[in-house]
Amino acid sequence: MGLISVQFSGLAYSPSASRSRARSLRRLDVINDGLRHAVWLVGIKLVHFGEKTLVQAVAFGKGSSKLVTVAMLNIDPSGTGQVIENILAEFKLTNASSVGSPLNVFVDGVLTLANVPFAGVSNYEKVIAGSRTISIQSSATPGANLLTLVPNLAPATDTSIVVSGPAGALQGLVLTDNNPATTDPLVVAMDFSDPCGNTQITAHNTFAVDLNAPLAGSTTFTVTLFPAPGEIKDRSLNNLPNPSSTTFNTGAPDFTPPTLTDTRVVNNIASTDFSDVGDAFSVTFSEKMNGNVFGLIPMIDPDGSTATVSCGNNSSCIWNVATTTLTVTLTQPLANSGGTVPGLQLPATISGLIGITDQAGNAPDMPGSADRVIDVE
Repeated sequence: MGLISVQFSGLAYSPSASRSRARSLRRLDVINDGLRHAVWLVGIKLVHFGEKTLVQAVAFGKGSSKLVTVAMLNIDPSGTGQVIENILAEFKLTNASSVGSPLNVFVDGVLTLANVPFAGVSNYEKVIAGSRTISIQSSATPGANLLTLVPNLAPATDTSIVVSGPAGALQGLVLTDNNPATTDPLVVAMDFSDPCGNTQITAHNTFAVDLNAPLAGSTTFTVTLFPAPGEIKDRSLNNLPNPSSTTFNTGAPDFTPPTLTDTRVVNNIASTDFSDVGDAFSVTFSEKMNGNVFGLIPMIDPDGSTATVSCGNNSSCIWNVATTTLTVTLTQPLANSGGTVPGLQLPATISGLIGITDQAGNAPDMPGSADRVIDVE
């Protein structure tokens, strides 16, 4: 993550440009320039711009795909600066448990993720960084905690929580993800007002609302605003009426499971079995998937030998940009058991996918898939 553009009270700055401002305290926020979602917040902390200073903002990633940390650098003769930690972190849940009902996740007693299905992976959820109490309940037995974890969520990082086992002995694994940065950030000097509409240059006609739970499908919702005079105006300085409302419809829920349409050997080292470091295969799905790189892939060969690929442990699992094709490469020798011939012989068949779903959380339809066989094509 390199230099980013800076905006002070509606005046856009490029990394090579500067603009004089009266020295003062400013609260800075960093938002995604396309979606206007916060990717760096500092709460009530203020950044001081002294007299005769030239300040440059540098945003850099620490393992989160969206969140950043910001360094404020004085490029005047004093040459000082400070790194200001993000107060946000992100986490998601992978449900690899055998609990019969979807799971709900509470952060410090507040429902944060709802109805994560078996073999499902939630979207990342923003929370305040630090030590958080995360409780997991079955949607069938609300109020009864199946598992409580107290992980320390580091600022500007992504964390995966993987749960496994039955309801009476649920186990949790906390993994620090190392995601490539995908956000396009913009630093904004808030001046304690809306930076998106301070001037006619920066004004636009949209804003985003972050939800703490998914909206029901096939439903009509009404959004109502109650702006105070002068709070929301158009470019001609006309006030938005109070109240103002609009309606929207959510699409029908996606309950259609994805299928495997093409599975093939990408690389095979030294022998006909699939067990050597560097052996690789690819799987193409019928639709966009969740992009999980920590899933489990059990397999069986023609003589009955079984093995399990564990993405992130004994293998590297990489998605293409469209998240429709997964390439799996062994990073450790693949252990196997059973069967009459040593090793996992090719062609082998994928018998399941755990933690790998479509973007709606639907697990793949294995029996209905056209090609689950890892072979040379």
